[in-house]
Amino acid sequence: MTTETKPAEIIYIGTTTDTYAVQLLKNLSVYNEIKLALFDKYTGKKYHPNEITQSATEESGKIFKTGIILKLYYLLRSNLRLHSIVIRSRNTTTFHILYLEIYHVLLFPYFLFSKKKLILTFYGTDLMEAKRRLFRILYLPVVKCASQITFLNDQYNTFFSSIFKKKYNSKIKVIRFGLSNLKHINELRNISKNELNNIFNFPENKLCITCGTYGGNNNNQQSILEELRKLPSNNKEKIHLIFPCTYGSSKHDIEGLEKKLIASGFSFTLLKNHLNNKEIAALRLMSTILIHLPNHDQLSASMVETLYAGGQVITGSWLPYDVIQKNGVELNLISSFSELNKRVTEIISQQSIPLKNSEQINKLFSWEANIAHWRMLYS
Repeated sequence: MTTETKPAEIIYIGTTTDTYAVQLLKNLSVYNEIKLALFDKYTGKKYHPNEITQSATEESGKIFKTGIILKLYYLLRSNLRLHSIVIRSRNTTTFHILYLEIYHVLLFPYFLFSKKKLILTFYGTDLMEAKRRLFRILYLPVVKCASQITFLNDQYNTFFSSIFKKKYNSKIKVIRFGLSNLKHINELRNISKNELNNIFNFPENKLCITCGTYGGNNNNQQSILEELRKLPSNNKEKIHLIFPCTYGSSKHDIEGLEKKLIASGFSFTLLKNHLNNKEIAALRLMSTILIHLPNHDQLSASMVETLYAGGQVITGSWLPYDVIQKNGVELNLISSFSELNKRVTEIISQQSIPLKNSEQINKLFSWEANIAHWRMLYS
């Protein structure tokens, strides 16, 4: 009598709120080559692709928005569970960390001696921490242990090489995530703005400007608002501000931002709850302008989706977006926050026709264009 061998498994270490992670799992799962699961660092639960529901996402997001002490408790609890999974996972061949954090260093001995394959994918903020000497020292054991390291663009690849003195260049690959929401945007593209507006109840006859892509200090939402408050009254009356805070912000941060928005005199919507795919697609199509001015970023899905939907994006010249500009995608670049209002005013006065970026974006960011590279990573 023969016993059936269980298929090997890849476990991703991340969160169910991470759109990139969830889309990667779901797009890889259709090939049935290997079992896939996502370990959520906040809930401490392991999810297979069909188990990542909106309730799972909301549970993880709710923990993220708790106070620092409670959040640390959840992270510690999850880390202990993850240790157990790494030690006992006989059928797991690969662990893939999506967004490296300090506490992952505690897993290093288990990866070293268990002979499990470890892959790292840096997002941006996590890599920027390596500028600080302490973080660089703590990251080093995990970087050494990793068999492969991926980035979303060549500029962050170059930055990593300079930080770690080119010692690990042989491990590096540049692989982009695909964007499933491009399909959802296509499904709604021919619906009138009045119908789309029913989803959010934005004011009619106002130009929608989305400020930032999520909450948190890196997105500089409060700095954006401070600049926009300087706009002349006649322009203020024409626009409706949208501030996405569906993740990345604590309850305290959201309350502070809401008070400032009320005092600003702008018409505004503060998005606090998780959005489903239809709502995200509608938001992209409703956004005439996206203001995206983070301190650092590898590549924003929200930005790319807005461009695909035909919106204008105002973003920083300090961000590493050469890959899309070289392919003919149009961006409105500014070098400082002081230039923001001038650019907003120009776009408003132009009553701009939606940009035709869709074809280029589809070639670069559809899953059809990128999934083969991820499959090769695990072969």
